[in-house]
Amino acid sequence: MGKSWKAIVEFVRALYKALIEPIPLHESKFRGNEKKYLAACTDSTYASSVGPYLERLKKMVTLI
Repeated sequence: MGKSWKAIVEFVRALYKALIEPIPLHESKFRGNEKKYLAACTDSTYASSVGPYLERLKKMVTLI
């Protein structure tokens, strides 16, 4: 690891007071219906490139 990477890691550790590995890079936030939608997908055991949520997203994106 080069000097610049060590400086970045030290900065992140100081910022988040992370003294152990790994340094968390992302924490999931469920502020709306995300948890409900995720549960519906996993409960249905249906994961695909098609489906009601994807179709809904496509319609929302085309409205923007």
